[in-house]
Amino acid sequence: MKTASRLIRSLCVLTLFGSLCSQSWAADFSELDQRIRAGELGSIKTFIIARDGEVVFERYYRSNTAQTLQLLNSVTKSIGATLLGILHRQGALGIDEPVSSVLPRYNWNGDAALAANRQLTMRQILQQRHGLVWDEWATDYRDPSNPVNAMIAAPDWYYYVLTRPRATEAGSRYDYSTGISTVMSAVVRERGGLTPQNYARQELFQPLGITRVHYEGYTAQGMGNGMTVWPFGDAPLGFAWWMTAPDMLKLGELYRNGGVHHGRRIIDREWIQAAWTAYSNADNSPQTFTTPGAGYGYQWWLLPFTDQRGRTFMAAYANGWGRQFIMVVPDLDLTIVSTADDYDYSGDGIGFAMRNLILQQFEMRLDRRFNGSWFQPDLNGQGVNLEVLEGSNEALLYWYTYDEAGNRRWFIAQGPIVNDRAQLQIYQTSGGRFLQPDPVSVDPVGSAELSFSTCNQGLFSFELEGQSGQMQLTRITGECGSDLLGEVDSVSAGAEAAKRGEVLVP
Repeated sequence: MKTASRLIRSLCVLTLFGSLCSQSWAADFSELDQRIRAGELGSIKTFIIARDGEVVFERYYRSNTAQTLQLLNSVTKSIGATLLGILHRQGALGIDEPVSSVLPRYNWNGDAALAANRQLTMRQILQQRHGLVWDEWATDYRDPSNPVNAMIAAPDWYYYVLTRPRATEAGSRYDYSTGISTVMSAVVRERGGLTPQNYARQELFQPLGITRVHYEGYTAQGMGNGMTVWPFGDAPLGFAWWMTAPDMLKLGELYRNGGVHHGRRIIDREWIQAAWTAYSNADNSPQTFTTPGAGYGYQWWLLPFTDQRGRTFMAAYANGWGRQFIMVVPDLDLTIVSTADDYDYSGDGIGFAMRNLILQQFEMRLDRRFNGSWFQPDLNGQGVNLEVLEGSNEALLYWYTYDEAGNRRWFIAQGPIVNDRAQLQIYQTSGGRFLQPDPVSVDPVGSAELSFSTCNQGLFSFELEGQSGQMQLTRITGECGSDLLGEVDSVSAGAEAAKRGEVLVP
């Protein structure tokens, strides 16, 4: 078989599909660019799309540049969850530790208001399943009556949050709270031994090559006019962090790459799986999640997007008030960053762009996730086995079928992967005998193309001995779904927001 393999590899670049080496993948984002410039997707300031770490679209609008610091708002929460993940990796924080053991600065036994919440755990904080009375969506964030502003007015923000009355048992339902996310700042200070900003600089930003970060609250007048003084000197991990759009991309790429940056592990892969698992959904939090498809993990949102080709892909994303996003689509190897000044805009935005302008331009990358057995359900007893040879960027396929007289036949197909499609030469072997060392002939008899639209559906098109055909393939064995997303297929988000592919969060 080694000799045959060499022969196959030497022939496979010449197929009925013509020369393969000159092909190159390209996407057309001109309509996306035009719509952003026309304001049809809101007041977008930056938009970056990266495929497998390579930037394929990067534009800056409305006087912004790659060096402009962007106010993240609640994207900061996902940074906070990342810092807790680093503490967990270092053995400095237990996910089920009660907040009372993590923050010994308070009198948890003598203060009745604190005592009622002393068993609140780190996991429940990360999941926003805290059970406290807190509704920051009923009023605009610029309204003084919003509970976030009440927290800001308090001398000790953490104490204010941790003494809120209890609405439900902790862990029983989802309640979005910038206040509970801000408690992560105290956790980092206590267990990391540094302010959140210094701990982030040392453990996250420096390893990622992020050098420009700013800490300031929102004002309509922009940077230089907002709040910059924090209780205890701790920049809040619920809001108010700023960084450039390219640096936001680095954070998304860290998660897409399973917690590793340039060979250095920063957060555990298991932490990302947990962060991207939906704990809140229509079943346990129907007051928030009403439409199948989305949910909430560890300070990350989860949402499915269906493109114009009818394919559905799960996305995990950080979401900030005013439409700031870091969005990761693992199955397509995509990381997308968008920032905007959309504090009073409710029209089409990144959800429309994802469904109509972006996702459909990408094929699923043909890699070893697709290794396994495939068949067309109405052709029982026939199918293919696929093996992707990532070292040489080739696909090797074994096709089991029958001739017109009903006799069993099998073919070998091999060829390079170009533009996420396998361009295959089909070979028929002959001359061998069972367990005998007879010379085997390997003869080209046709060509084929193999591609996959989703993790479990593919198309095998072929030209074989003067006949053309297609097989709509369905997976039998193996698992293609990204292990980073865990079990997120069955969760949900707000109805009107889901129509736009977005969720109603700040």
